[in-house]
Amino acid sequence: MKLQHQPILPLLLLPLVANGSPVHFLTAPADDPLLSQLNQTLKGRLQAARPLAASCFSDPAGAACASLKQHLSSPFFKSGQYNGFQNLQGEACISDPNNQCPLSLAPSLPTSPSRGASFTTRLSACNQGSVSEHYVEVTSAQDVQAVFDYARNTPNGKPRLSIKNSGHDYNMRSSARQGDSQIAFWTRNLRSMAYNPDFVPSGCTTPARKAITLGAGVSTTEAMSFAHANGVSLPVAGSNPTVGIAGGWVLNGGHGVLTSGFGLGVDRVLEFRIVTPASGEQVVNACQNEELFWALRGGGAGSFGVVLEATFQAEEEEKPGQELVSAMMMFPLSSGADGRRQLNEWVDILAEHAREWALAGWGGPSGANLSVLANPFLGGNLEEARRMLAPAIEFVERQPGGFALVDTYPSWYEYFARNINSTAEGGQDNAVATFTTSRLIPQRVFQDGDARAGLVDVLVELSSPETELGKGMQTYFLMDLPLRYSQLGEGKGQGNETSLHPAWRESVWSVVSYGGFHATAGLEDRRRAVAGLRNVTKTLEAVAPDGCTYANEADPWTENWETQFWGEENYQRLLRVKQQVDPEGLLSCWHCVGWTPEDEGYGCVSGLV
Repeated sequence: MKLQHQPILPLLLLPLVANGSPVHFLTAPADDPLLSQLNQTLKGRLQAARPLAASCFSDPAGAACASLKQHLSSPFFKSGQYNGFQNLQGEACISDPNNQCPLSLAPSLPTSPSRGASFTTRLSACNQGSVSEHYVEVTSAQDVQAVFDYARNTPNGKPRLSIKNSGHDYNMRSSARQGDSQIAFWTRNLRSMAYNPDFVPSGCTTPARKAITLGAGVSTTEAMSFAHANGVSLPVAGSNPTVGIAGGWVLNGGHGVLTSGFGLGVDRVLEFRIVTPASGEQVVNACQNEELFWALRGGGAGSFGVVLEATFQAEEEEKPGQELVSAMMMFPLSSGADGRRQLNEWVDILAEHAREWALAGWGGPSGANLSVLANPFLGGNLEEARRMLAPAIEFVERQPGGFALVDTYPSWYEYFARNINSTAEGGQDNAVATFTTSRLIPQRVFQDGDARAGLVDVLVELSSPETELGKGMQTYFLMDLPLRYSQLGEGKGQGNETSLHPAWRESVWSVVSYGGFHATAGLEDRRRAVAGLRNVTKTLEAVAPDGCTYANEADPWTENWETQFWGEENYQRLLRVKQQVDPEGLLSCWHCVGWTPEDEGYGCVSGLV
């Protein structure tokens, strides 16, 4: 029996708009007959885009601008527009402070040499930034193939093609401009969802299993709700409710709160449907197109083709006696020397017990004065949970104002709904560029006393805003890596079945630091912010030289990114797959497989270093 749901738009999403007004369809451009032909092939659905805030520059008092301001804080709203990006760098040319079109949620900001007096809603001009002027809302494989055909037949150089799903990309890979020749694939409205209790990948003879097939644009929230409605669970899902689960999240690895015990997204994906430049529409799994399946399981988005859908293994939803245990530990951090001692003791406790907790199935984020963990393997046993986490709980409860709440949830879905989905309510100011740098810390560092002490020292510096290293940064230690799965669970002995860097299988923490700048920052302020981020990257690399970097949360200016993301052996194999499926190089993105510094059109990124 197969339960099929038709494509839906959740109630959380607002009507599709661009620039705060209905989308603009192109008329046939007389000076570009090939573009006119493409538009005809697409039945007039080739669309033109301006930056999301353009209406507030052209008509600040108009209805379109008023509507935009009303909805701008919602990430669901922004992910529902082609020109809606979650961070400034997705839509602005960040190396040129004049080439952007931001609208701030903040009424005003303190003055600085680069900001002038104040900033209320908009800057004095609106420019295109890195938003592609043309895009296609993908509805079928034929749409993708039509754009590929156009690209390979265009004289005077190929157009820049980019692939955008929800716009959650810190690394500026889902938007690109190169002169007047750019077309974007927008996959957000590929929203089909289907549950099959007896799924067998095409061409395989493996045992049937419960599975959910998701269109590329289905968000984490939609996927989790659909699974729950069918009595099953997707135990590994992103920690942002609007991320497209079958897009860049899984293609770069895909981690979440329960990854330690259930593996990564790439461990749970069973099949892809993709359109590649060389071969058109293909079904890809462990039994057919195996090399491409290996590449898609960790090799990143934007290089091999346009993914239309992915099928993930599902689990039965928890029953009574299988409750998930959560532990929320927080305390106010003191200032000055007292706060430094407090921070040092806290981080030391977390680092000393992190490997033990990860192998026991705990997962979730920790930081300077908090830890929010979950464990699905204790059967709701709160006494056992408190015993396991006793060192952290006792420390937190000794701190003035500190508390530790250990509780149960009837299911992973309930935990997600109350603790992760609710994080979408605040939204993100689209006038802020937020960058990340990350480092996976191997278990060797936690097992060696001196190495662990060195890690603690660095994390204390990073978590202290008054230090040179921690200035302007926010740092978390994420216990969301597949340690238990790879060493004690289903993934034990699997070897290199995915294209991820091997360090993913033996690491305990992913340390992630966030920094950035506001749209009003001048070029030198932007460069200083990037230099600070680069300093953090190099410091973390020195602490764990045998670790690696998560491509989705990488420093955009990472040196030797090929080996930092995938390892040398994997990258050479990925390159061979890239040459097979895209021999003409129609697809390219910053620090993606096949990219080289000679690729044109990335000055908006490279211009800050």
